[in-house]
Order: sequence, then structure tokens, then C-alpha cells
Amino acid sequence: MRPLRLPLRAAAQDAHAAALGRQILQRYLGPGMACRYTAIETTRVLAGRVRESRQVVLHGGAGMERREYTYPARMRGDILLLTAGATYHYRAKPTPGVRVGAAQIEAGRRRTLLALRATAAGRLRLRAVGTDEVADRSADIVEIGGLPGRAVRRLWIDRATGVRLRVDTLDSLGATQTTSYYTQIDYSAKPDPALFSPDSLPHAPKIQLP
Repeated sequence: MRPLRLPLRAAAQDAHAAALGRQILQRYLGPGMACRYTAIETTRVLAGRVRESRQVVLHGGAGMERREYTYPARMRGDILLLTAGATYHYRAKPTPGVRVGAAQIEAGRRRTLLALRATAAGRLRLRAVGTDEVADRSADIVEIGGLPGRAVRRLWIDRATGVRLRVDTLDSLGATQTTSYYTQIDYSAKPDPALFSPDSLPHAPKIQLP
């Protein structure tokens, strides 16, 4: 019976990592999304030609987020406003305009909830994979995916607040495709609720996306 000990131990470790991963994601979906803060974020697309953007993130609680782009120059002045009802993308150049589309912030929440259900059914793998530090904050790392031939999403969740501090997407071979991470975060800076109204965007023609 001795050869069975290692597989049994590995199965117990996997079960513990999955349970811990679910707890961490639930902390993100609850207090993490409700938290109010201001942060500075860098986003990098690494597939093909490397592209980078930087933005100031104002998070006003569940269903309220505003991203003001500072880099690159062609995006400086752009604003992405995420509300529970719709997404508004103000583009300053070359001609000012506001593109109105589906609510991405709610779609992200639903995607995470569906991932939790899919892991319970065995269609996805969910596990806590370690700890790290992001923007001077201690974070738990959760990995969603990891089944053969499937892409992986990795999230860094603030251990104290539940806020997502970083998210990476990896292809089926484990190569990072995109990464977004906070370089600074200030929980004492409470954004003005008026900034999450579409009326706060610069006046420009609106384009309704399908």
C-alpha cells in the first residue's frame, strides 16, 4: 500500500488548494468589488508586438469604475467608464466621441461566478497557487484553468481587502499573453461619486455599439 501515499497526499493538497482558491475568489467578488480606492495601473499586451498603456483607476464600489488613460500619447485623455448598466469609452483623438457598449464590469463578475461553478463541476481547475506582493500589498494568487489545452487566468487578490491587484492571462503553453497590475493603490482616496456618472464625461457625440 505504500505507493498509494503520494497520490493520496497530492489529491488532498489539490483539494485544499481548490477550497482556498474558492475562498479567495469569494472575497474578491464580495468586499473586493465593494471597496472604494484610487490606483495607478499598467497594462501590457505581450502577444505579438508588445503594447503598453497606463491609467489612473477610480473604483467607487461594485459596478462603478473609471479609468483615465495617461499613456501612450495617442490614448492620453481617453476615459473608460464602467457602470452596472453600460460601458462608456470616451476617445479624445482624433475626433472626440463616446462609444457606448455592454456593461463589461458586470460581465467580468458573471465570468468569475461562472468559473466558480465550472470548477465545482470539474470543467475548469481552480486553485490557490501562492502569495506575492503587488503595489506594496500582500496578495494571494488564484489560478483558473490549467486543464490540458486550456488557457489560464491568474489573479492576485489583496489579502486584507479582496481587491484584485493584478490579473494575467496565459496561453495553453503557459506563456503570458496579457498582464494588468497596480503599481500604486490608495484606499484612503475615496473617489467622488459624481465621477461615475456618464454626465461627467467630456461632451462629445455618442455612438451606440451593437
